[in-house]
Amino acid sequence: ADSCHLYYRPEGHAERVAIAHVDPDLRARLYDANERWPLDLDAALPAGSDGQPYGTRLIEVVTPEMGAILAQADPEHQALIEAHGVTSAILVPLQARGAPIGLVVFNYTTVSRRRYRPDDVALAEALAHRFTEAVDTARLRAAARPPRAASPRR
Repeated sequence: ADSCHLYYRPEGHAERVAIAHVDPDLRARLYDANERWPLDLDAALPAGSDGQPYGTRLIEVVTPEMGAILAQADPEHQALIEAHGVTSAILVPLQARGAPIGLVVFNYTTVSRRRYRPDDVALAEALAHRFTEAVDTARLRAAARPPRAASPRR
């Protein structure tokens, strides 16, 4: 992957908690973009008739029209999407104990000019499963930790 984005949604709002990109300057811009244009996970992975998110989405070819839809007629957002240059993507929902907790997105960009293929999905899902286990374990440990006592003020 030329870039990888990890979104976590403990309760409603999706927050980008990690991003890796081959271009460090663009990585910083993409982090900032989440504040201005947060990802709507429900739109990225709409729920099926049973209320569960759809499974993994492989987008072998990302078109300029897809970027325009994501930008929602915002020229600045459109420029950032074009600079990111995504050419192919795999979106994998993260679920812990049956509940959706986030999304991981693997992208190829104009940097490598590669395309994801159906045989790449299994690896993406295995990595997403590891992310899910790590996040869920951290959540469980935090919940089990006794509250810290307030320190006395001087």
